[in-house]
Amino acid sequence: MLDLFDQNGHLTDKALQALTWEEDLNELQRLEISEHLSFCDACTARYTDLLCDDILQAPPIPLYGEVMKKIREKDKFQNEAPLPCTPWLPPLPHLFCKAHF
Repeated sequence: MLDLFDQNGHLTDKALQALTWEEDLNELQRLEISEHLSFCDACTARYTDLLCDDILQAPPIPLYGEVMKKIREKDKFQNEAPLPCTPWLPPLPHLFCKAHF
C-alpha cells in the first residue's frame, strides 16, 4: 500500500507522483490527497511544480506603461466630463408626515 503522508504530515513524493501520473489510487486516497492539497500550501506548491516544468516567462513587451497610460486617459476623460446640472433644493419638511419617521 502506498504511504500518502510522511512523518511531518505532508504528502510524500510518491503520493504526488501517483496523483500526477494517474496511477492506481482508490477513491479514499484521492480524497485524502485532494483534501490535504486544499489547505497545505507547501504540498500544493510541490504538486504544481510537478505539473508545470516550464519556467514562467515575462511578456514580450512591458505592459505596465501601456496599461497605466490607458488608465490615466480614462481617468482624465471622466474628470473632464460635464456634470449634470441639478439645482439645489432646500429640504421640504412639509412633504413628510410623522408616519415616515
